[in-house]
Amino acid sequence: MSYELNGKLIAKYDTVQRTETFKTREFVVEKSEDINGRTITNYVKFQCVQDKTTMVDKLLKV
Repeated sequence: MSYELNGKLIAKYDTVQRTETFKTREFVVEKSEDINGRTITNYVKFQCVQDKTTMVDKLLKV
């Protein structure tokens, strides 16, 4: 499954080792849209698991 989002990386958290064989990592993206002349800002929190936890390191914090 994939999801595409254009926004600004606000935070990326450390990897958390939940059990001996399971790890997670969270990050937050800010998404702003102009709707009828008003700017609407949403914050989306994602969680990566296992081998995908390093994927966030490829993103740049602006």
